[in-house]
Amino acid sequence: LVEEVVVQPDMEQDATEDKLAKDILYTNEKYDFSLTFPATWQGYTVSEPGTDGTICFSVTEAGDQPLCILQLYVLPNSQPVSVMSILLGRTDEWKIVTSNEITCVQLSDSQCARKHEVLDILKTFKLNK
Repeated sequence: LVEEVVVQPDMEQDATEDKLAKDILYTNEKYDFSLTFPATWQGYTVSEPGTDGTICFSVTEAGDQPLCILQLYVLPNSQPVSVMSILLGRTDEWKIVTSNEITCVQLSDSQCARKHEVLDILKTFKLNK
C-alpha cells in the first residue's frame, strides 16, 4: 500500500521577510517532526512506499517522472547508522536519518536543482516534541 499526498504550502502569517512567507512547512504527525522547503518545492508529494519507515519527497515538473529527491529513514534506536548517513533527530524509540549522498543520476535538470537544495532543507529539521 502506497500512501501519497500532495502537500500545499503553509504560509507563514507573521513572517518579517518575503522569503519566509513563501517557504513551505511540512509536518509529519506520525513521527512528530517538521521540515521547511523553499517555494521551488511547491506541489511536491510525500509518500511512504512501505512499512519500513521510509519517507520519500518527490517533485514533478514539466512532464518529468516523479522520482524521490529526498528520502528520510525512521529506524529503531537499536539499529546502527551507516557512515553514509546523516542523523537528523532521535527520540526514546527511534531515530531519523538520511543519506549524505547528493547525486543527480536519473534526475532531470529541474529535479537535480531541487536535489541541490536538500542540505538547506535538512538544516530546518525539527522534532516537535
